[in-house]
Amino acid sequence: MIEINLLPQELKEKEKTAKFEVRNLLYLLPVIFAFLIIIHLYLLTASLVFSNNYRTLQNKLKTLEPERKELEKIALTPDDLAVRQLVKEKTNWADKLSILSAKLPQGIWFNELTMLDKEFTLKCSVISLEKQEMSLINKFINGLKEENSFIQSFKKLELGPAQRDIIGSYEILKFTLNGKIE
Repeated sequence: MIEINLLPQELKEKEKTAKFEVRNLLYLLPVIFAFLIIIHLYLLTASLVFSNNYRTLQNKLKTLEPERKELEKIALTPDDLAVRQLVKEKTNWADKLSILSAKLPQGIWFNELTMLDKEFTLKCSVISLEKQEMSLINKFINGLKEENSFIQSFKKLELGPAQRDIIGSYEILKFTLNGKIE
């Protein structure tokens, strides 16, 4: 249906237009300020809580510090220190062990190999039916000293104490090879 308004222009209803008035801003301004104050109070509270937690954790860490240092000392056993020393020196021990094996005369065998604080100790045993134990030992030591790739890491390499022993009906000679590592 068509609607016709025949009233004069002055009496006609004017269309309402949305005007921005200062009065509307005055109503909205306190709401904006209240919102900003609430956000600031929330952030202040959160930062106080987090800083308090941080201080608490820092105090716990300080009290645990002596225990941590003690555990680090316990964790470093002499074997760990020896392994770290070997790695730090960059000595190729695989090659040295290979040379030890290659220069080993028939009748000599290894019982124990230790290395602590730059002290190299190789405990061995030797058997000879011809009673040539000392010549076999000298042959072994001289063979090691001739290998430059083996001897270069040592300050000295010498024969330690030797002791005769009987196993079954065979007489063996137990000896120690001592060395100082550079």
